[in-house]
Amino acid sequence: IVRTTHLTGITTDLGLGVVRTLYKDKLPPEVISNEMRANRMRVGIILSFILGSFLGTVLLSRYQYNGFLFPVIVYFVLFVSSLT
Repeated sequence: IVRTTHLTGITTDLGLGVVRTLYKDKLPPEVISNEMRANRMRVGIILSFILGSFLGTVLLSRYQYNGFLFPVIVYFVLFVSSLT
């Protein structure tokens, strides 16, 4: 399950995943492989939140409400690309 509404759940899951990988000798290899993949995804989500916060601050401070056009365009492009 991917929870991207709050970073608290993702960071908790990442912490648990890191602990699981530290004790990899006690878990089956396929569990460790899945956990490593999930940890990479969690780190990517956290970095995306940080980048989005920074970019949103810069765009809105520079372009005021027109700064909202950037995420709208990004979402539209992603939506159209998912249709093909």
